[in-house]
Amino acid sequence: MPKKNKMKKQKFSKIYIQDWIILKPYDKQVVTDSYYLKLANKVKELFIREFADEDNTIDDFFDSDDELTLLSCFLTSYFEDIISETNIWNTFIRKHKELYQKELPFFKISENYIHECINHQDISFLLWYFMNTLRDNEVIHHFNLFFQLMPIRIMKIFDAEYETAPENEHLKNYYQLNPNETDLYAVRDVIRNILFNTYLFHPDTFLTFDEEALQIVEEAKNEKRSEEKTLMFLRDTELAVFNSKHTKLLNMKGKEWLAALLGEQHPLYHDILNCSERIFGLFFYKGENEKDVFIEHIASAMQFKLTKKSLDFPFPAHHVDDIVYIGIQQWQNEWWFSGNIVPMPFDADLILDEKNSLASRKAVNFITHAQNEAKIKSILADQEKAFLELNNNSPIVFLPKEDIEKYNSNFMEYYNQSLNLSKKEQEAALQRARKEGYFGSNEPYSESYKATLTSEEVESALLFFNPNGGLEIAFGINSAFPTHTNPFYKENECINSTFALLFDDTFSTELALYCVDNFKDESIFFDEFGDNYLADLDFTLRFFKGDNYLTKPQITLTGINHLKAV
Repeated sequence: MPKKNKMKKQKFSKIYIQDWIILKPYDKQVVTDSYYLKLANKVKELFIREFADEDNTIDDFFDSDDELTLLSCFLTSYFEDIISETNIWNTFIRKHKELYQKELPFFKISENYIHECINHQDISFLLWYFMNTLRDNEVIHHFNLFFQLMPIRIMKIFDAEYETAPENEHLKNYYQLNPNETDLYAVRDVIRNILFNTYLFHPDTFLTFDEEALQIVEEAKNEKRSEEKTLMFLRDTELAVFNSKHTKLLNMKGKEWLAALLGEQHPLYHDILNCSERIFGLFFYKGENEKDVFIEHIASAMQFKLTKKSLDFPFPAHHVDDIVYIGIQQWQNEWWFSGNIVPMPFDADLILDEKNSLASRKAVNFITHAQNEAKIKSILADQEKAFLELNNNSPIVFLPKEDIEKYNSNFMEYYNQSLNLSKKEQEAALQRARKEGYFGSNEPYSESYKATLTSEEVESALLFFNPNGGLEIAFGINSAFPTHTNPFYKENECINSTFALLFDDTFSTELALYCVDNFKDESIFFDEFGDNYLADLDFTLRFFKGDNYLTKPQITLTGINHLKAV
């Protein structure tokens, strides 16, 4: 195989201290690093000996010597974590057991498994996790013999060192938080250490950010963008990871990992979990007093009090309705400055576009949905009822692509008629929206959706009513559904289509579960792979669906009374 030849020709390098330190939350070497560096080299040498065997296919798992270096440091850092009682790995084990009543997915836990110690099953899982996190368009199955044999050999190296390995006492300091801390930025610093400077999340959240950062820098060069603007983009991207990114492990955010690491007994446990999503966008300046700056989110007309505790500079707006681009986040019931702040010249067209941008309005959906939870649920329930009535009581329909928009339009018309609103009520709702400056969005379909719709490779699609999100349109997976109502089912495409449905974050968790619940007995995919994935299906969906594992309602409220987020 080409990848195998590529690896055979490579010269394998020694691991150096800079390779080791990259997985640490500190920049300067500490006394125990020399010991663990030597151990990481032993682990890498073990892998290299495997590569020397012409009959061994282990090299098919690696693309480069750098990747092998990272893996060796990654596994050795697990050993260091257990020895130093840093509690990173043990927190994952504990959270997994809370969810699934067992320590690990996929790998059988034997009587010899010892909690808070090193175990070969841990190494099996870490190898699987590492490989599948670094692969974007490939799934390496956990039942591959590689994940059974290599951990036993690695465990021999760790076992020989277990009694004499030194604790890295310096490491613990980076995952602690003062119980009396009131500063959001101090909390964010620890979240940064967890997501960017911890071995367990390095292959996931750090490398995700690193790839995006390189792209931003490259675009800056091509567009001759200023250094200040580039830094602003980098800061926004970094904060998006801290606040919004879900890790592949258990689909948790940074704040959730921090809270779990500190434990429920920590005084800030609930404050950390209640820290809000970050809002960034265009705001009107509405004035200030000694404690707060008053701003209004232009797209939604929602009003905020921004605490001056979060500002170490004068607010860069002075007149009512001056415009600023700013990021904000709620911490301990106050809104804090978070990220960037840029004054903008007044522009009437910009304001109108912002008020009619669904994307900008969605920035505050987490607030409006929380404040109008019953209303959102009622809307979704009414829409689901209408869809089922229109579709013979089925939540899914399969269509040629040219019929999608017509069907969607017919559904919305049927739903609107089912509400039985009088003309007076319809006009009142329209007037409420217009009071906010909303006259209708020009962005009903995403660019990716429109590109797919015009692609010659796509012939059909499905519409699925997701009770937690609303109407979904999915392309390329019709053959995951072996049913007589699906004229586009092709058995020879069933396995690939089902793989995509389960492992691609494009498709919702609810759609994947609908397929499993209704078609696992008829599907050839589950005949072949069901035993390997069904027992850990939720873990698998969390891992591969990422930020889309939890479906959010695709509803943006307009024409509601002005809300204050204070």
